[in-house]
Amino acid sequence: LAFFSGRRELQQRASMQSLAKHTGRSGRGRLRGGNAHLTQRRTHSRATAADHADRARTATATGWSRVSPEAWEGSFEEASEPRALRSLLSPLWRILLLSDGSLTLHLKFLSDADIEVEVLEEKCVCVADVELRSVAEEFGAEGSLVQRQVLLRPKGGREVAYAVSWWPEQAMAEVMRERDLPVWTNLSTSGVDVRRCIRSVFCGPSAELAEMFGEEGPFWGRYYVFYSDGKPLTLIYEVLSP
Repeated sequence: LAFFSGRRELQQRASMQSLAKHTGRSGRGRLRGGNAHLTQRRTHSRATAADHADRARTATATGWSRVSPEAWEGSFEEASEPRALRSLLSPLWRILLLSDGSLTLHLKFLSDADIEVEVLEEKCVCVADVELRSVAEEFGAEGSLVQRQVLLRPKGGREVAYAVSWWPEQAMAEVMRERDLPVWTNLSTSGVDVRRCIRSVFCGPSAELAEMFGEEGPFWGRYYVFYSDGKPLTLIYEVLSP
């Protein structure tokens, strides 16, 4: 992110750029070079390796852009362990990825500017076609969902985050009344009480996101589910620009 300055952040950004070339360990998730898969303990996570079964492809059948998590991947519990990401990310980056707070608000405070939302698309997709298994696990394998893709940028600035979310059509209509505003803003005005559960944190390349951000990557991201009254409201997949 362009507004993350300081020697430590710059050093860790350089570390991120060469992340996939190194061999080592980070917490319970394993960091390996090349295309080796990560060996992880997933006792407390519903995220599965099948979410990213084809790691060579980042283009998807329904048109959303994903990261191939070949540099690092772990559940929230793994990523939250004290030493898991300490050598890879600054405390600021760990807050962005692991905090239960609104990413939009974090970006606003860090950039000292309002965050603008560019809606790339909203369309109905078949759940069976969404290449992220957690979507079917949360909403059921049958039927359709609204897929919403957006870019976030500080007013007058460049893109700092990409997000894609999946919604039941009724939930989208009830919550996202102002489509050009962030999800959290709509949730705050809708009066809907939600609970966030972060399912996965990951890092890797994406040709599509490199083009969007004008950065080579690798890219850090996460995905999580908002629950309301014990039922999934939406699953959101977020990726940050380096």
